[in-house]
Amino acid sequence: MLTSPTLPTQAQPYEHQVAGHGGILKACDGIILKPAVPNEIDFYTNLLTTTPSLAKFVPKPSGIKGRIPESEFKSREKPIKNVYLMLEEIPFSFRRPCILDLKMGIRHYGKGASEQKQIRAMNKSRESTSLSLGFRVSGIKVWHISAIAFLRLTHEL
Repeated sequence: MLTSPTLPTQAQPYEHQVAGHGGILKACDGIILKPAVPNEIDFYTNLLTTTPSLAKFVPKPSGIKGRIPESEFKSREKPIKNVYLMLEEIPFSFRRPCILDLKMGIRHYGKGASEQKQIRAMNKSRESTSLSLGFRVSGIKVWHISAIAFLRLTHEL
């Protein structure tokens, strides 16, 4: 993946994010910036070679913004400060995109996760539909025609 040390000056908070930790930015037309986590950098870097059949279902990576100190790879699941994955903005061509954020699977922690994180993730799986159904809805954003506005639903509601 390409790397670039600086963020675009026009980067703005991403309006279509419906769940997650936040911090996603819109860099320019068709490109978003997601705070970089070492596990995700590895995933996007190796996606085409490890699971090419999955590649058509995920945003295409186009590089990394920022410099990655080697010491940052100790924690595989925490974002690296001031480093972003550059990803395709899938809903870019839509005027009023409807967004669904699903958390797939029953285990929501990675290798090397602390015992505390594993316990939190297992509890969340038990308390939601993750354990029973194998997925949970984290957030939804749909265009409400009569209200002429977006309707957002998240797991907090």
